[in-house]
Amino acid sequence: MEEKIDLRIQRTYKALYDTFFIMLNETTFEKITINSLCTKANIRRATFYKHFADKYDFFGFFIRNILSNFLSHIHDYEKSGTPYSYYTYIFEECIYFMKENRSLIDNVAKSNMFSTLLDIFADEIYKDVYGYVEEHPEDVDKLHIPHDILAAFYTGGIVQSIRLWFTNNGSDSDKDFIQGITTLIESVQPKN
Repeated sequence: MEEKIDLRIQRTYKALYDTFFIMLNETTFEKITINSLCTKANIRRATFYKHFADKYDFFGFFIRNILSNFLSHIHDYEKSGTPYSYYTYIFEECIYFMKENRSLIDNVAKSNMFSTLLDIFADEIYKDVYGYVEEHPEDVDKLHIPHDILAAFYTGGIVQSIRLWFTNNGSDSDKDFIQGITTLIESVQPKN
C-alpha cells in the first residue's frame, strides 16, 4: 500500500513541476495562481496544500528539482579529482539551464517578486553547497573556515555571477565566463 502512495505523490509532484515549468515559460510568476496551476496539472487544490504551504514554498520545491536534475550527473565532476569542481559544476549547469530556458528566466526576472525568487534560489543553492561541505569536511577543513561561512561565500559567488551573466544578456562568451569563475573558485581552494 505504501508504494501506491509514494507513486501517487511522485506523479503529483511531476505533474505540478511540469505544468509550472510550462506556465513559467509563458507568463510571470505572479500571474500564475495556485488555482490555474492545479487546474492545468489536473491536481486538486487540497492536494497541493497538503504538500506545499503556498506558491513560494512550491517555487523552492521547483528550484530543488532543477538542482536535483543538475546533480544527477554529478559523477562526471567527481572523476575530475578536485572537490572545488563541484561549485564550478553547479555554476556551469545554472548557466546552461538559463541559456536553454531563456523565456522562463525572463519571466522570473520580469516578476515583481524577482528579489524574493532570487532569495529562494540562493537558499536552495546554499543548502546544497552546505550539504556538500558537511559531507566532505576533509576537503574544506584545511581552510579552517566554518562550514556555514564557506557555503555562504560560494553561494554568493555563484548567485551573483549568474546574475551578472544574465543581466549582461549572456553577452560574454559562455566558455570564457565559466573559465573565469573556475579560475576564481580554484584560487580559493586550500594548497596541499
